Amino acid sequence: EEEVAPEESELEEQFKQEMLEMFTDITELLRHFYAILGRTGSQAPSANASSAAKAEAILQRLLEDKLGRLEVKKRRVTEEARDRRKEGSAPLDGPVAIVNQMMQLIQTAKISWTIYNTAAS
Repeated sequence: EEEVAPEESELEEQFKQEMLEMFTDITELLRHFYAILGRTGSQAPSANASSAAKAEAILQRLLEDKLGRLEVKKRRVTEEARDRRKEGSAPLDGPVAIVNQMMQLIQTAKISWTIYNTAAS
């Protein structure tokens, strides 16, 4: 059985914790975002409604804060995977896939908002 260097194990654990926190934050924001989009009648997020402003604010937070942090993290894990390939070590494709999936969740919300606004117009 191959032993993992303590530093590597600590880094993997740190990555897991960071991603868990990020995923929790993103899913909570998305839960509120989609709850607003699901409103009907006078509660629907129409052009001048406060609910539309709330949805916009949530989406901006996702795009500016969370997506930005994920892009930085993606660069780091992609570089690390490339370095590991060069060294002949097994690349860490899992972390890249995890970051990509979270980025996709945010992009899907952006597309949903665009579609919602187009349909409401």
